[in-house]
Amino acid sequence: MKKLSENKNVSKKRGIIFAIFTIVLIVAVLIGVLLTFNAKQNHELVENEYTLYLKINPLIKINFKEEYTSCNVEDNKRNCQGLNTEVYEIVSLNDDGKKIIENIDIKGKSVIDVLTILLKKARENGFIFEQYTVISNYEYFDEIKSSIDDTATATVIFKENISDEYIIEEYDKYIVTFNTDGANNIEPISVGKNETISKPSDPVKSGYKFIGWYLNDELFDFTTKIDKNITLVAKWEKEENITDTNTNNNNNDDTNNNTSTTTPTCQAKKFSQKYSYVYNDHDTCMKQGNIAFFDITDNVNSSVFAYNCEEIVDDCGDKYWGVYFLIYDGTEKKVYY
Repeated sequence: MKKLSENKNVSKKRGIIFAIFTIVLIVAVLIGVLLTFNAKQNHELVENEYTLYLKINPLIKINFKEEYTSCNVEDNKRNCQGLNTEVYEIVSLNDDGKKIIENIDIKGKSVIDVLTILLKKARENGFIFEQYTVISNYEYFDEIKSSIDDTATATVIFKENISDEYIIEEYDKYIVTFNTDGANNIEPISVGKNETISKPSDPVKSGYKFIGWYLNDELFDFTTKIDKNITLVAKWEKEENITDTNTNNNNNDDTNNNTSTTTPTCQAKKFSQKYSYVYNDHDTCMKQGNIAFFDITDNVNSSVFAYNCEEIVDDCGDKYWGVYFLIYDGTEKKVYY
């Protein structure tokens, strides 16, 4: 009887231990499920789709997806965990864009990667630009634009509701800019493809006579249809000094002989070196020199690797700034175009 009683006690203890173990296991499972649920709630993957339009003048549409697990805002800037943007489609909206997007592999590439590639290909295809425009319903583009590997400046326009039709109507245009060479500023003109522009009012520059607007050293014909971005350059001729002299012949009739003579004193903008790019100040020279640099490297001499501006003086003693270029031919050489 004693042995039977002991067996019952052992069984009872085992039952209690098993029950306690079962309860602990159930509680642990419930805690694990709750923690997993909370983790998923706090780090749920967020996905959104956006559209971005790139205007150079190639006009290209970029569709991409942004995803992240969590975001917080500090100093009006987002700080997101697991942030990723992936482009899944690029479309040309005009003829210029077709040759830019040709053979581009976008698989697995971010918006930054694709924009960098597109800007590079635009330059390779002869498009010269110092700025480009981005129109997008992605309100955070300013956060990433500094990561784009290009020297041009991005103008960002946020527009919540956009369509291809709107973008084509508003942005499928070329830009005609005017380099007045130190005279009064003339605003750029937007023009549709194969349209013409009206000649602006002549600029005014003290001491100089305006000759005309030139494109690639040729007088521009304003009936020309525009099919690319261009910069028209003002050409000037230095006004000659006019000297009026009154001479008295000392005769008894006191006749005054008034003569007006034109005396050319110098040749304006004649330099010992051949400068094709000359400007009135250093800042303008560097800005326009950047455009000239890409034109030279793309169309004249691919060995040019840098440019700079130097102060020069013409035959009249007037100071200007001229663009020079650097090539490497065994040694570094300065050249002019």
